[in-house]
Amino acid sequence: MNDVLGVFALPRVVLFPGATLPLHVFEPRYRNLVRDALEGERRFALALLKPGFEPYYEGTPEIYPIGCAGRIEDVVPLPDGRFLLTLTGTSRVEFGSMTSRAPYRRHEVRYLEEQEPEKGSRAAETTLLRLLSAHQQIVSALSGRGTVPLGTGLPFAETVNRIALALDIEPSVKYGLLENGDVHARAERIAELLESALPGYLGGEDGAIN
Repeated sequence: MNDVLGVFALPRVVLFPGATLPLHVFEPRYRNLVRDALEGERRFALALLKPGFEPYYEGTPEIYPIGCAGRIEDVVPLPDGRFLLTLTGTSRVEFGSMTSRAPYRRHEVRYLEEQEPEKGSRAAETTLLRLLSAHQQIVSALSGRGTVPLGTGLPFAETVNRIALALDIEPSVKYGLLENGDVHARAERIAELLESALPGYLGGEDGAIN
């Protein structure tokens, strides 16, 4: 399916389907984007800017080809025209031609499906347990509150994608997670990243996920 969406391009943020992102919208062009979205279907796409964007930020610097469409959920208009809102990812998209540059960029988009593991897949369940265990051990080490119960009660893809959004990693690495539409493979990669960082957190050192 093809569509045209307004594009909110940021340097360090990657949104995933099913994950919810808080946004403080203060740039005039993106205020326009939000106002237009609220008057329509409450949708726009989030894109990641490619390195070297800084001199061209006020224009239309290059973006990575895959992004995520999202729907505005809660929104708080502020008196000076800014917005506080939450954007929930709905679908990965591939950006096509730019149809307009002002007041904000708009692109043709192609919606991309996610490949989810079969229900009851033992391999997927094992990967999810690895991911949750490592993630929750890191959260516990940071909070000092001890271990927390495994399990989220959410569908596989939503669990994986919410953790993906929360990862404090280089944007290009996070983009690689979004680019791969195989959710099980994404979960395996996140589990590897978390497990590699775990000794640093448990040893009392500054952990790093990279």
